Amino acid sequence: MINYFYGNNAVDSFDSTIFKDFDINEDNTFIDDGFKKASNMEYSQLKKLLNSQTTLFIANTSHLGKTKREIKNQIAWLINHNIPFVVMNIPDTLNPNIRLQTNKQIYSTSLKEAEVEQINVKKAQAQGIQNAKKTGKKMGRTKIHYPNNWEELYNQWSNKAITAVEFMNKANLKKGTFYNLLKEYKLNHK
Repeated sequence: MINYFYGNNAVDSFDSTIFKDFDINEDNTFIDDGFKKASNMEYSQLKKLLNSQTTLFIANTSHLGKTKREIKNQIAWLINHNIPFVVMNIPDTLNPNIRLQTNKQIYSTSLKEAEVEQINVKKAQAQGIQNAKKTGKKMGRTKIHYPNNWEELYNQWSNKAITAVEFMNKANLKKGTFYNLLKEYKLNHK
């Protein structure tokens, strides 16, 4: 069996008896002891090596992602691919007889944490928007005003003396902004 250690001080988290229990030696061990997250290339490469005959040792679940959603997705991937994994700070994952059930419980917990995290983010955003509105802070993009020469250019354009591209260039407007202003102008000046 090949063992992969992933996370900050992953190997230091185990004592020698655990190494014996898992038949761990240098020939069947890959160690990545940097504090990396699952979005890093090293972890992506490591995932390609994992299968049901390998065991992934993780220092703790926070090494699998930056957010609870990323962690949940990584745990789901491991479970869906039948990859045994041990989370060093969760002792029940060390017992092979209950590891799969424990890993599924870890997934269930991380799923709930991801949902709570998403709810909290949305609440914080709503609160921030509400506070900004109370203080009169403007939200969104700044309003684009008509250029000083708009009337003159509009009259030239409507009389077909200049093209739309020339209008945009002379007014120093991008295409989308030009057409938005044009639409607004036509609505307000019928």
